[in-house]
Amino acid sequence: MWVEILIRCCTLLVLYKLLCGEVDVNCPHSNACFAVASRLEKLYGGKCFVGLRIPDPDSVTRQHIDLVLVTEKEMIVVAVRNSSGYIEVGTDGNWTCTNQNICATKTFPDPVMEISSQMMILQSYLEQRGASLPKGHITGRVIFPNPNCMVSRS
Repeated sequence: MWVEILIRCCTLLVLYKLLCGEVDVNCPHSNACFAVASRLEKLYGGKCFVGLRIPDPDSVTRQHIDLVLVTEKEMIVVAVRNSSGYIEVGTDGNWTCTNQNICATKTFPDPVMEISSQMMILQSYLEQRGASLPKGHITGRVIFPNPNCMVSRS
């Protein structure tokens, strides 16, 4: 009996968090992806697919895609970067995130280039399976859900 009550309370808590839609800025990457997916489904309609692994014919491995939003009009490939701090684009194309709270600097590859590559791989994957899409039907976005993140405009 107590176990059933505990399970139902946990289920209600999870449903409440999903429906109210607050993004926890300190959550792991996968939780941030699910929170962003929930928000995108509410804003645009359609269906989000989180954590896709699409075969990449060039590298003979699987390419990880954070999430794909499919609507009636388009398909959006989304990269979620749950970073905090100040982000600058370097001259070499890499992005540098400086977090003053923990005195750390992290460099990561350009997410816009990653999204472009993922869009081509997804387009190729769908065409191999008979789903030919019009040019420009697949678009890409990079989302920084953390309100403590500032991206340089340069």
